[in-house]
Formats: sequence, structure tokens, C-alpha cells
Amino acid sequence: KQWYQRRVAITAGVPQAAGKSFMCYNFAYDAATKVFAQAVNATTCQRLEATEAICNSPDKTAVAKYESPGAGCGPCVANTTCVSCKGDGCNSATTITAFLLPLVALIYTLV
Repeated sequence: KQWYQRRVAITAGVPQAAGKSFMCYNFAYDAATKVFAQAVNATTCQRLEATEAICNSPDKTAVAKYESPGAGCGPCVANTTCVSCKGDGCNSATTITAFLLPLVALIYTLV
């Protein structure tokens, strides 16, 4: 969260008005199930007025030691196993599942 705020503020170069806060989810590797688990509670993210609400989460190639930049807030860092999305709470497991299930159904229908 703080990383994203600092990065935006440095890029802007001058103080700017804060935009509406938004929510993103952090992910941690669960060694027992060998998958990344979504945090129970969302992280409150801050942004500047002229910036978009962007969340991040591990992609399918992320390794166990992966850590979400900004606790899920802000864009991915270049050259990481991370995926970004735009919108409040866009990286929640529910949102990701809602996108993937119709995609799987479509692929199944085509095969």
C-alpha cells in the first residue's frame, strides 16, 4: 500500500489531491494445499485523484516465495510473476473465479 502511494507521488513530482480509496486482496502461499490463498480481509488502498484503482495478484507461474507488491495494491513490478487488474476488489478470488469459469466452459465447448 505504501509502496504504491510513494511511487505515484514521486512520479507526479508535486503534491496532489487524494482520490477515492479502494480495496484489493493480498495473497500468501499455503504450503499445505500448494496454492496461493487470498487474505480473509481486503487491504484498503490509497491513490491519487488522477490515477486508476489497480490491484495485483500472483499469476499461475508464481513460486512459493512470491510476495504481492503493496499487499495487493497497485500495479505489478516489471519482470515478476504477477498479474494486474483495474477496479475496486478486482483481484478477489470471487472475481477471478467468475471470469475463469465461463472461460473454461467456452474452451470445453470448443473442444
